[in-house]
Amino acid sequence: MGSLSLFEYKLFSEFPYPESRLHTQLINIIVAYATNGIMTLDKCDRRSFGRYISHVGMKARVYLQKELEPYGIGSGQYHFLLVLFQMDGCSQEELTQKVLVDKATTTRALSKLESLGYIKRGRDPVDGRRYIVNLTQKGWELKPKIKEVLERWTSTILEGFTSHEKEQLLDLLERMEINSEGLK
Repeated sequence: MGSLSLFEYKLFSEFPYPESRLHTQLINIIVAYATNGIMTLDKCDRRSFGRYISHVGMKARVYLQKELEPYGIGSGQYHFLLVLFQMDGCSQEELTQKVLVDKATTTRALSKLESLGYIKRGRDPVDGRRYIVNLTQKGWELKPKIKEVLERWTSTILEGFTSHEKEQLLDLLERMEINSEGLK
């Protein structure tokens, strides 16, 4: 595995959470568009943003599902692991907020990860109403594997892009995400 490009670094950072948050949110946006089948009103428009976002999102979901299958992880659970790689020991509520899903989705995902031995949950000793989520050794061992899967995906979808184009695309997607915040 080679060194990360600036673009890949921003998509999977080993440093403070905002960079990896961007990756998670970009994938969430793409998957949400794909899952909801969001398209432009003119479905005949073959060059719509919705169509491209949807197709890339569907392909990302299929790719991640296939690549993570040997570990028992679905494309919906790996987001939680990415957050925990940055914020191990956070609360279940914090995970819900960071992954941008509802509490029920978080509970299902964490139950699966816990049954596979990747995480453990326990009551917060300070506030017994909260659950704290920690990666197990087995969970930490997934980090390089998930990183490699994401690097291969990124490398494949950005094949032929210049460094400038990659940076520009990241900036544009970030702006799209910021613009979408107002659509709550």
